Amino acid sequence: MDKRNQTEDKVLKRAAKCFADELLRYFNITGTVSGIAPTESIHLELHRMYEDFNLIMDDGSWIHFEFQSSDGGVADLRRFRTYEAVTSQQYGVPVTTYVLYSGQIRQPKTELTEGLNTYRIHPILMSDRNANDLFENLQRKKDCGEPLTKEDLVPLTLSLLMGGAMPMEDRVTQTFRYLQEEPLEKEDQRNLEALTYALATKFLDQSAMKKLEGMIKMTELGQMLYNDGLADGIRQGLSQGISQGISQGIRQVVQNSIGVIPDDAILAITGITPEQLQELKEEKAASDDISE
Repeated sequence: MDKRNQTEDKVLKRAAKCFADELLRYFNITGTVSGIAPTESIHLELHRMYEDFNLIMDDGSWIHFEFQSSDGGVADLRRFRTYEAVTSQQYGVPVTTYVLYSGQIRQPKTELTEGLNTYRIHPILMSDRNANDLFENLQRKKDCGEPLTKEDLVPLTLSLLMGGAMPMEDRVTQTFRYLQEEPLEKEDQRNLEALTYALATKFLDQSAMKKLEGMIKMTELGQMLYNDGLADGIRQGLSQGISQGISQGIRQVVQNSIGVIPDDAILAITGITPEQLQELKEEKAASDDISE
């Protein structure tokens, strides 16, 4: 997978974990989430298979989400089918797969017939959703004096993946403005800001990010980033990419962020795994002990 796409996938997985109920309603998927399901299955040949996200529904079924920045065609469908089959056998549950396609993917392959069976996924094409409409609907609601809820605001984190003529820079600016103006639980606001910032680093160039610094600095996340000089390090680390594990740039950013920025924000912004974060925490703790 392309290094830039890794960040996008990490952000989407983080969004699904933080705001599962709101995202299902936004995508018109019926049912109520009752829990988060495991995403790692052990194949009979001891091959580990990592799924993007699984949700346990109140009827006992599972919804399996995959986030795709590219269309792998038949190879992807075979992989998704394997995920479903192994998960269903291992946990004894029916599984339905939804694949969220970002970027400009418009006609992904969604059906595979082999032997007697036809396998299908539910595609969600972000290019079919219009960012202009999203922001216009929110503004109309505000103009009518109605407060915006978390359910209204969560789709803003996906606006950079949508179609529409609205410039990317304006989408980020408007998202941060709404998040500052509307009353939200502190943790929800922090997560939404972190997810938006992480996608902004992917879609905006450095000059555009510089223009946004004034607004971002006004947020709680921005104060933590800029007051400690971490924003430049994050941009530099992401531009270098992650190669051979964690790049030195990313490693330094994470170690400087531990204890300053919440773990969820570190994961969303840098794209590292929880296991990598824990490893770096242990390294930092050991280093601090030595220095003492």
